[in-house]
Amino acid sequence: MKVPQDIGILLSEVLRNLGVLDRLGEAKVFQLWGDIVGEEIERVTTPLRVEGHKLFIGVENAAWRQELVYSKKELLEKISEIIGSGIIRDINFTVLRRPR
Repeated sequence: MKVPQDIGILLSEVLRNLGVLDRLGEAKVFQLWGDIVGEEIERVTTPLRVEGHKLFIGVENAAWRQELVYSKKELLEKISEIIGSGIIRDINFTVLRRPR
C-alpha cells in the first residue's frame, strides 16, 4: 500500500523536474532587478536575458561595466538570497552600444 503524499510536495517536484521553477526564478530577476542592485546601478544597467543559468546585463559604459565585474560575487550572492540559489550562477556584463 502506498503512503499518501502531500499534493504541494508532488506538484513542486513536477514543476522542478520540468524546469518551471528555474524559469520563474529567472523571470523574478528581471522583475526585482532594482531591488537587487539598488537605484543607482539600476539606472545604468538593463537585464537582457538568461541563458543556461547565466544572466546577461547591458551596462551604460565601460567604467560601470568594470565596477560591476568587481562586484559580481556580491551580486550573485544577493540574487541567490532573493530568488533562490542555483538559478543564476554567472553574470555577463556588456556595454550597450547606443545609436548616434
